[in-house]
Order: sequence, then C-alpha cells, then structure tokens
Amino acid sequence: MTLNRKQRRAQAAQGRQFCNDGVDPVIAEAMREHAAAIDAISEDDRNWFLNNPECNFRLRPVADAELAVRQCERPAENSGVAAYTIVRQIRPGYRVRLPFKTHTLHRPESFSDNACAVLLAELKNEYPEIVKGLDSAAAFDAAVFGGR
Repeated sequence: MTLNRKQRRAQAAQGRQFCNDGVDPVIAEAMREHAAAIDAISEDDRNWFLNNPECNFRLRPVADAELAVRQCERPAENSGVAAYTIVRQIRPGYRVRLPFKTHTLHRPESFSDNACAVLLAELKNEYPEIVKGLDSAAAFDAAVFGGR
C-alpha cells in the first residue's frame, strides 16, 4: 500500500518511521515538526494556481515553516533583504518551490510569469543547484508524463 503525503506525515507525527532516504536527519525532523504548516502552504499554492490557471509561476513571501525546514533565519527588518518563495507549477498538482533571500522586491505578489522567469534566471548564479533542481523536475515530468 502506498501512502500519500498526508498519511506519511500523520504517521511521522505519531512517532512512526517513514522513508527519509538521503535526507539529513535534522532536516527530516524539521519537516516532521512543520508538516502541518507545510501542508497548509502547499494547499495555498494549489488554490492560487487553481484561481490563476494561466500562470506557471507564483512569487510570494517565504513562510516561516519553509525557512525552518531549510534551517534559515528570516532577514532582519529594514536590512534591505527579504525572503521569498518562487513556486513553479510544472503541471496541475505538481509544483516545486525555491525559497531564497534577495534585496526587497516591490510588490512581489504582482510579478507576472515573465517577471518570475527573469528573476529565476538571475537566481541561477546564487542558487545554481536548487534552480537546476527546478529545471530537472520539469524535464523529468516532460520525459515521464509528457509535460504540461
């Protein structure tokens, strides 16, 4: 029997083991600790894309749980630096996220798909492995499922 994400997280919350192959134990613990918040964030992203079906990207302020899982701290207020998450919808129901820190952006919620794609291209220098992961997820989906 294959468990879905909510079932696996429910098991983890009850102290049972679920597969963490290759995941740092500290990160795995943070994921268990923040599972409900991560699920709520995922649900919010899902609803946003349902309400904006023409979009492939969403830029939003980073959630505290996303920072905790990545063992990062929120930038200090008035530092000129802020934390955001760029969400890429590969296809309906399949999204990948890239939390990052950069200079404070004006009205990130109004960024278009084109503006998000430009921002993502700029982030490749600072976060090459993570951005490569976003691209790999899209390539994998295209190869296995025929893409979006």
